[in-house]
Amino acid sequence: MDPIRHAEAYERGFTPHLLRTSPHFVHPVAGVAQLAASADDLASTCRAVALQLPDDAVFTHLTSAQLRGWWLPMLDGIPIIACTDRDAPHHDRRGVYVRRCAIPPGHGTGSVISRSRRRSGRSSSSPSILPCSTSSQ
Repeated sequence: MDPIRHAEAYERGFTPHLLRTSPHFVHPVAGVAQLAASADDLASTCRAVALQLPDDAVFTHLTSAQLRGWWLPMLDGIPIIACTDRDAPHHDRRGVYVRRCAIPPGHGTGSVISRSRRRSGRSSSSPSILPCSTSSQ
């Protein structure tokens, strides 16, 4: 099941109250619910976080490496790291860090987690993954 914005709860067959109070949902960022059963899956959580990020945002650093399946030492408590060229909304959830930096052209296209989403009545793709190193492209 795809993550649900609280504002779109009725369209998806839920009430905002149910999304906020049910033990079957968790909230990786304010205003977005995802199934608790998928909370340990990084790609699912990134799809949920992406609903609150600007269209130009990309997942980067350790988040990108984890999504790509690269070997990493055992690390606990690493936040989801995203990057955007412009001002990003403040997230009042621990575990999400949004950097503001220059994203090289072409790095916002291909994605391990990409999927179509609706925002303000127009279609856009979810934030994609910025390569951790230039040698991977």
